[in-house]
Amino acid sequence: MKERIMEPLSGPVRGAVTIPGSKSYTNRALVLAAMTPQSVRVERPLASDDTRAMLGCLRALGIAVREEPDAWVVEGDIRDVRPGNYELDADLSGITIRFLTALSAALPGTQTIGGKEGLNKRPI
Repeated sequence: MKERIMEPLSGPVRGAVTIPGSKSYTNRALVLAAMTPQSVRVERPLASDDTRAMLGCLRALGIAVREEPDAWVVEGDIRDVRPGNYELDADLSGITIRFLTALSAALPGTQTIGGKEGLNKRPI
């Protein structure tokens, strides 16, 4: 085994770490942003079918989301949802249908959440 001597640092370490995008983290950030009264900027979101499904559902509810080149800005929140009947299309996104099922409990109106055939057959 090769020996390595570790020297103490002479000062604080400074730097930045960029992690790869994640549809799971992006969708969680979008839902949390939709529950926050001020504008929230989600930087470097992963654009995927699942995150696009979440964006579509939030917009269908009347929550404003603006897309920028390297960020999505959620400018609205759940207080913008008005009583009504909403058809929410989760496409094939299990995370979207699960998060929206829980979020819908706090929303006015009636939300019907569905998706493509494969998603509709999954146990929720």
